[in-house]
Amino acid sequence: MSGMATKSPIVTLTPAPTLDRTYTVTDLHSGAVNRADAVGEELAGKGINVARALHLAGIPAPAVVPIGNAEKGILERTGSKNFLVPLWIDGTIRVSTTILERGGTTTKINEAPKPLSSKEWQQVIELTEKTVIENEAKWLVIAGALPIDESTGTFVDLHPIFERMEKLGVRVVLDTSGEPLAYWVRQGEAAILKPNAEELASAVGRDLLTNGDVIEAARELCSHGVECVLASLGSDGMLAVTKSRAWATRTAPVKVINTVGAGDAT
Repeated sequence: MSGMATKSPIVTLTPAPTLDRTYTVTDLHSGAVNRADAVGEELAGKGINVARALHLAGIPAPAVVPIGNAEKGILERTGSKNFLVPLWIDGTIRVSTTILERGGTTTKINEAPKPLSSKEWQQVIELTEKTVIENEAKWLVIAGALPIDESTGTFVDLHPIFERMEKLGVRVVLDTSGEPLAYWVRQGEAAILKPNAEELASAVGRDLLTNGDVIEAARELCSHGVECVLASLGSDGMLAVTKSRAWATRTAPVKVINTVGAGDAT
């Protein structure tokens, strides 16, 4: 964990990191040759984005990530070495391609998460626990897509992490989507869930048209044992919802340049 001498109250885990490549173009023309005005590259994934935002705010937050060992030098190349805790595994890292038009329109093409072996996932669990203990952390943020366990053909199992964190007195924030979100909502093991409005709508199986709809849906999640749901609403801000209370907040208006990572930063 080079460059991180102080302890941190927060550790993040990104089970399926990605290498983000961003191509900036004046306008994207489908079916034609498009030439990039600029190309950027960074190591990303929800947990990494959270750790980076905390780091920029002056809060050290080690980010545990399994990274393909074919990507040696990626930490230095992407300026990520000072806050990442890598677990080097066989293979490569998935790539997410973003095409950013000058007018602000963003197009993304994301590769699916790379599968992990049961042994690799066990190593992820152990490194996460070790990092939490070393930092005397009070919170673990598990964020992003979940990879498939090669031995089971299903999503990796978070139960061992929840069990270990409970024994340590560490609370867990979970930010994922789709089938994993629907499953872990019912387990009620996370202290906080952080879906966006679209993910929340998918979890409850209906459209959410108003803030009242979002609050009602969030309370359904709380009924399974979740303490708080933080529902991000894009430019409309965020709602924090518990069984009995709800709070709304808005961000200051800003000129949108690139929406990638915006939800994670909230």
